Amino acid sequence: MPIIKMIQSNLAKLKFPEPGHNRTEWVDQDTPGLYLLATANGKVSSFFLRMKVNKVLKHFWLCHLTPETSLAETRKLAAARRAAVVANGADPIEKPTVQKEATTLISLYRDYYEDYIIPRKRSWRSDESMFRLHISSEPFANKPLSMVTRQEIAAWHAGLLTKTLSPASADNCLKLLKHMIFLSIDWGLLDSKNPAARIPLFNVDNRVTNHLSDQDLERLLTVLRTDANRPVCLIALFLLSTGARLSEALQAMWIHIDKENRRWHVPMTNSKSKRSRWIPLTDSAMLVLQEIGTEEYSHVFTNRRTGKRYTNITKQVKRLYRKASLPSFRTHDLRHNFASLLAEGNCSLAEIGELLGHSRNSGAITRRYIHFSQGTLHKSADLASRRILGTGTLASKTEAANTVLAVTEGELQEAA
Repeated sequence: MPIIKMIQSNLAKLKFPEPGHNRTEWVDQDTPGLYLLATANGKVSSFFLRMKVNKVLKHFWLCHLTPETSLAETRKLAAARRAAVVANGADPIEKPTVQKEATTLISLYRDYYEDYIIPRKRSWRSDESMFRLHISSEPFANKPLSMVTRQEIAAWHAGLLTKTLSPASADNCLKLLKHMIFLSIDWGLLDSKNPAARIPLFNVDNRVTNHLSDQDLERLLTVLRTDANRPVCLIALFLLSTGARLSEALQAMWIHIDKENRRWHVPMTNSKSKRSRWIPLTDSAMLVLQEIGTEEYSHVFTNRRTGKRYTNITKQVKRLYRKASLPSFRTHDLRHNFASLLAEGNCSLAEIGELLGHSRNSGAITRRYIHFSQGTLHKSADLASRRILGTGTLASKTEAANTVLAVTEGELQEAA
């Protein structure tokens, strides 16, 4: 539990727990009870306030550590929270216990679930949006949980498709509802079984992949090398050169770039797989870093006009794809095509998965990223063709066998 003098510019330099260490705390020497917690199990690093309430030591979550986190505002938040607790003799933000009989889906989300997921799930805003838009307005959301029926939930799930939601989005809403009710049982707020447990998902395969032919790739590269919007073009080229996720690239900082050893460190907090990794920087990736010219900023892909890092490039990059005559292309397809280029270069499935940041036991996921060009498939098919038509192939062996048979028959006739 090191006590340090926290400085805004040094927050990103703090080293997160290495494998084998469960957690690390950094205590701010200037603010009593304020500490930054990083865990090795993939949770978001967060600021907490530690203080005693009625002689009981408690930990109050304050905010996540992100590139935009202001240390000054976090200290103010900690001071305000401490003052409120001291003035009230208890935590004024702590929710009152909800009686079992009165627990509804709305009260469950407001009083329990929201506080539970914020420090545990990076995509908690997605849950908030799904609940607000597709669950909270339903009649069964205001009923006691013990009175919500399986038939009501099944009808709601099917009805989501009429709201122009895709089957996959409807399934995500059902998964959220199942998880919420499961937690309510775990927390002792519901005694009965989960009414959503046995409702089947639609499980529609909605995978879309835009694999680039040699001609497609050449058109795209021509646009990315010549278009006037250089920062966005360079982001796309960087993704195609590294196979990284867009979120990983946009959060990349210069302190994570090791030019001497030509590698890029993706911290655990920036990785979807929740584990840190090193990505090799190829010649094409190094050219991007040379051209971007943002080393005076903390983030690699920084908007020089605003001084802030890029967070959304959807509109700009779609224009580039249309310009390359690829109107249905998506930025994530750059990652798929990187994997396909590796596969066509005879890289193993394990190597491709490691470069993409997949778990070592997720070979099936890695296979989804691999798509061979028609030229490569023709070359592979030609291997069989050469065995049939080439020297020493089935055809020549059959011809040789017939020759031997003819000679043998001739010798038998002469002997007779």
